[in-house]
Amino acid sequence: VFTSYNDMGATVKDNCSKGLRVNVNSAVDTSFLGTYTIAYSSSDNAINTATIMREVVVFDTIKPFISSLIGNDTITLEVFDRYSEPGISYSDNYYGAQELSVNITGEVQYRKVGEYILNYTVIDPSGNQSLAVRRVVRVVDTQSPVLSLVGGDTVEIDVFDKYYDWGIKMTDNYNLNSELNVDIKGSFIDSFGVNGVSKRIGFYSYAYVVFDESGNTDSVSRVIAVLDNKAPSIVLNGLPVLVIERWSDFDDPGARVVDNYWNESGVWYT
Repeated sequence: VFTSYNDMGATVKDNCSKGLRVNVNSAVDTSFLGTYTIAYSSSDNAINTATIMREVVVFDTIKPFISSLIGNDTITLEVFDRYSEPGISYSDNYYGAQELSVNITGEVQYRKVGEYILNYTVIDPSGNQSLAVRRVVRVVDTQSPVLSLVGGDTVEIDVFDKYYDWGIKMTDNYNLNSELNVDIKGSFIDSFGVNGVSKRIGFYSYAYVVFDESGNTDSVSRVIAVLDNKAPSIVLNGLPVLVIERWSDFDDPGARVVDNYWNESGVWYT
């Protein structure tokens, strides 16, 4: 189609007449697809007429052309957001855009994190198919897990008590809780372990750091106040009741202090 047609013509022979003329009746139009008939006729001096036909087929072998993707060749999509196809720009040497068929192979599973490939081709009514172009759609999860402490953000315990944390509540937009990675850290862990015995008074941190499978993270922490709430005990040296002579000097045997946490240098009595 759209090429020039150069007819090869025809020759005529006659048993008597010489120099006969061949008449050509042609309506070939290479601007339009189709089958055209060319009629060749010739008459001799005796008005005997011969006719022969030729068919000329105007066809299209040019592939449609995809000039570009509309939008980026790589699209990033948040998981659970529906994919909206931006399409392609394309044309054909003969057919209008409304007559062309656009084929897209591949599927974007927007509910599942991953990388999806879409291939685009265009076919015209003559069966010519364009070269394929490709788009990559990346379905990603960029939202962090959501954490909350079970119980208060500050907990008081007695020194030498074993600590059991109340834990956390956690949810994620994509991963199940069983798929989340939980890391417990903080100064309390460093000093006494996850469920350790608190051997020193002070203020310690107890933190949860949670990662989902896409590497998104969030953290929460509480303060653990290790306190000494037990009063010291005073123990008398000697008997609680002493009998002495009147006017004699009294030599007090004194007392000692016993504490659950402090040694003698850390407690005193009056």
